[in-house]
Amino acid sequence: MLTLVLSTLLLANAEDVLAQAHDAGVFDGEVLVARDGKVVSERAYGLADATSKTPHLTGEVWRWASVTKQLTAVLVMQEVERKHLTLETTIGAVLPSFKGATKNTVTVRMLLQHTSGLPNPDDTPAGEGGVPAFYRGPADLPTALAFCAGPVKPVTPGSTFSYDNCDYRVLEAMLEAVTHLPWKVLVQQRFGTRLALERLAVAARSPVVGVDEQGHPEPALSLETFGAAGALGGTLNELFRFDEALRTGKLLGTAALATLWKGEPKLGFEALGQWSYDAKLAGCSKPVHVVERRGDIGGVVLVNVIAPERPGEVLVFSNTAKTDWGQVWQGQGLLHDVLAAAFCAP
Repeated sequence: MLTLVLSTLLLANAEDVLAQAHDAGVFDGEVLVARDGKVVSERAYGLADATSKTPHLTGEVWRWASVTKQLTAVLVMQEVERKHLTLETTIGAVLPSFKGATKNTVTVRMLLQHTSGLPNPDDTPAGEGGVPAFYRGPADLPTALAFCAGPVKPVTPGSTFSYDNCDYRVLEAMLEAVTHLPWKVLVQQRFGTRLALERLAVAARSPVVGVDEQGHPEPALSLETFGAAGALGGTLNELFRFDEALRTGKLLGTAALATLWKGEPKLGFEALGQWSYDAKLAGCSKPVHVVERRGDIGGVVLVNVIAPERPGEVLVFSNTAKTDWGQVWQGQGLLHDVLAAAFCAP
């Protein structure tokens, strides 16, 4: 991927940063910036579908990819608050029929933080367009669980970070076991209906077509196979409203939210289903605490950032794999510049 480094001192706002990225050929998509619970900026750039020359529009439906994990983590913490789960509950305690060798060792916390050592669907044989076989096969949860109960990685559970969608498919099954409701029904009841997110859906229909790094349309894949790890979609405004409901305590109590957003330094400041850390941003006199969740499926890459103490949110979705967010902690890169412009510019 190309990395774009911009001088925030010369840019007035996040829109300017992304306009330059678009002009440089490394960003097409949509941005939403909010402060104090209100949207202050929405803008779209480039093409939603390069083949049909359909332009991006604000308010269109996108796949949310791994931001789905952020919503799943909130569902898990709601069940912790209800005392149906704890972070130390093991897979075997809830899913006794799960055949994984480490089911009585791997905990909810390990699943949320990707330290379980379960098999990785991304490691299944690649087919057309490089799509792993797992994401081209059946989408049902039993099929996913059968795969996730396969040979584990040669690590001690809880010791090593290893990103893995099986973790959240297993959490999906655990949620269904303790609530007696399908995961997608929980999503609709607790987020869709409660927050009036009308277009939030599993494998939501979207006009956005991802483009790979060579400029070709992304290969076909089944979004349903990602389940609680990445199958949701909706608009940026709907995701912003989820962010605000979470930040303001409408979805979790104070203690549960603090646990959800407690970044673990030894895991690169990973919290539960998201990353949480203090960012040194150009133009800000002191570090800004951010809660960050990235996602990518096919040619769609995105980032959802909450700054709880500002308070504010920055959501940026792109449908070109050329977009490289960089690492905020390095003090440079596209995401750093967007956040600095949104939160620190005069």
